[in-house]
Amino acid sequence: MTFRIIVIPDTQYLVATTSPAEWNAHYYAMADWIVAHKTDLNIQAVLHVGDLVHNNTRGEWEVASDALNRIKSAGIPFIPCRGNHDGQALYNEFFGYAALQAFSYVGKYSETDACNYSAELEIAGEPYLFISIDFGPTDAVMAWVSNEIQNHPDHHIMIVTHSYLYIDGTRVSPGDEHNPKSYLGDSVNDGEDMWQDYLKQHPNVECIFSGHHLGGNFSQRVDLNEGGRTVYQSFQNWQHNVQGGNGRVCVYGITPRNLPNDRADLTVQVYDPVLGQYLPEYETASAYGNVPKIRPIRHIYTRAVSGWREVKGLNQNQAIFARM
Repeated sequence: MTFRIIVIPDTQYLVATTSPAEWNAHYYAMADWIVAHKTDLNIQAVLHVGDLVHNNTRGEWEVASDALNRIKSAGIPFIPCRGNHDGQALYNEFFGYAALQAFSYVGKYSETDACNYSAELEIAGEPYLFISIDFGPTDAVMAWVSNEIQNHPDHHIMIVTHSYLYIDGTRVSPGDEHNPKSYLGDSVNDGEDMWQDYLKQHPNVECIFSGHHLGGNFSQRVDLNEGGRTVYQSFQNWQHNVQGGNGRVCVYGITPRNLPNDRADLTVQVYDPVLGQYLPEYETASAYGNVPKIRPIRHIYTRAVSGWREVKGLNQNQAIFARM
């Protein structure tokens, strides 16, 4: 049975006080579309990659909360993470632990600050643990994340964080624009740090979703972890496109095969609620888990080039592709 996870990219411009007021309507259209398709798409969770707001004003948070609460009120589990534009105090006021009470289990890095937490769901009879990681996590936060994963060895691990994958399908590393280290200092972890030091060691990490970066809209990759299993990773952000992104969302269709510990097929679609249609240029298919051999995708797609162009430096354990 195929189920779907919706990933909401950066929505900050939809509520920014400097944006046209009518862009607020796109936030509501996005939420209403998700609610309307809860059943026919079999939506099991909605994730937000952070930057729910832009200027961190109470008015922006009230609009974001009003729109996103429609998803929670429809009984769809909602799992956000904090972005660099989301002030810690107001984020906790509107999307803190009080908003997570419907989950049977919530793991907490901090008892008072809900910027790093995990939430348990049962999907298709299987246990899933979703982990929300703050922008630019410290070593202490990532050690907690690693411990949470280790304490849930039978769970499928899904991670959402603000900055992890870059626009070209590489993990965020020194030299990339808007690297968390450029905001918070070299002691925090960027995407490459998170993967190399804390995530690739765990065989049950399956998907990692992120946003934040500018200059591209969508990229994805798969890598083998140290357990020999394939991990799917993606970046999504349309905030600098058509009216703050038009409320576009990524629709990830997941079809488990031979559970509990074999593989899952994964499809990607992007829906634009303002246009009222899926955008076919983003449709792709992949897989994660026990995939016998990664078939390297040695190309990257950009709007500036007609067709595909080669990406250098990939090996048989990697597949990367992106749309700029």
